[in-house]
Amino acid sequence: MAYAATTDWGTKKRIAPTAISGTFTASGTTNVSVATIVPAGTKAITLRVVVNDAVAGTECRIRETSSSTSVLEVAAQVGGINNEAQVDVQLDSSYTFDINNNAAFDAVSLIVTAVYI
Repeated sequence: MAYAATTDWGTKKRIAPTAISGTFTASGTTNVSVATIVPAGTKAITLRVVVNDAVAGTECRIRETSSSTSVLEVAAQVGGINNEAQVDVQLDSSYTFDINNNAAFDAVSLIVTAVYI
């Protein structure tokens, strides 16, 4: 199957799972930098997202920087229980991407597991 808008990100290389430092629980959009944990020339990352909230239905979206289109949406499905997903997300030239939450979360963890060089 051919995809209309494919991007060549290079070769995927696994790395030791590395948590991204910061607080990502606020409602709204936050720009997230991975510049200190990825090698120079990284075009995209594989990201594991773990969310937890007391209220079911709270949604976390991962987007390319300044995009309104989500590459991943993960929701708290049951209050107080972790929900986890994984996605490949393209980085901009500053090694950043956006996280957008529709409401405040109790906990959000972002872990880089691979890079595309």
